[in-house]
Amino acid sequence: MHIFGFAQNRGFSTIPVLVFLLWRVSQAHSFEPAILVINIVTAGFHSSKFLSSLTYNLPALQLAVSDMQTKYGKRFQLNHIVLADLLSTDCFQYADTTSLVMSKWYYTEQQPADLTAVIGPQCFEAGLLNQLASGWNIPFISTVQADRLIRNRQLSPTWLSSSTVAELQYTRLYTLLVDYFNWTTIFSVTDNTSLPAFIAFALEAKNALRSRPGIIYHSRSLTIKNLNDTDSVLHEFRKSSRILLFFGNGNLFRLLMIRGALLNITTAEYVYIAVEMVRSPMMGDFGWRRDDSFDQVGVNDLILMVPSVYPNRSSLRSPSLPMRP
Repeated sequence: MHIFGFAQNRGFSTIPVLVFLLWRVSQAHSFEPAILVINIVTAGFHSSKFLSSLTYNLPALQLAVSDMQTKYGKRFQLNHIVLADLLSTDCFQYADTTSLVMSKWYYTEQQPADLTAVIGPQCFEAGLLNQLASGWNIPFISTVQADRLIRNRQLSPTWLSSSTVAELQYTRLYTLLVDYFNWTTIFSVTDNTSLPAFIAFALEAKNALRSRPGIIYHSRSLTIKNLNDTDSVLHEFRKSSRILLFFGNGNLFRLLMIRGALLNITTAEYVYIAVEMVRSPMMGDFGWRRDDSFDQVGVNDLILMVPSVYPNRSSLRSPSLPMRP
């Protein structure tokens, strides 16, 4: 198994960025002894099914604000405003209500402050929040989501991200691999039951690779429940390509690889690529060994892409041959 690690070019740790914002405000008011008021706004929804929800991210942000209040309370007053949309239960629903929730707060509920910043995990609504923050000229820091738009300083003048899982970085690695090994025909498989982030990555990769000259890109979506569910796409894959990109849960990826091995399409001329965005049970286990009868199934060229913030992943490694173009 080949493990590729990388870090986001413009990633930041959220707490140091907050300290920097506070320092800038302090510098601007260096001759005023009054305590400066900082409003930190976190918007989102609650759900146990989405890693970008407030359910998972809000406690960490609240602890960060509390810690900063303890350290800098003599100089700053930090107000943490949480705008939780209780009617939304997923990223898709919340994206439809983001503008209303944020605009209502900004124009009718906002309290005066020396600095206001929007800080939160964000999901599909990150682009909408960026538009609002840009128009209001307030800092916007996303801790989970990022977008290629973040590199355009005219359209994203106030947006920073502390995320290690930006789609842009993964798609860039796909294109680098394709160019380096001169691959021309790519086959992708997306599992419909996996987290929406995988589906979003699949779409981003398809758009990026299809636009490259000379690339033939096949994409298929399916629902994987057992070994036999992968038969149709694997037979099609064998007829059309040797490079397979998988977007989905790690446990389902193992099922696909096991079935591929039984069909004799995991030999050295085939390459399988999967992405582990963050280590979480919701993402599945991308390791190979389960202490079952399939642990010894032969898999040659398997590439697992993970953020470089991870520690040594030697426990995931399985025997592999050098990857060949």
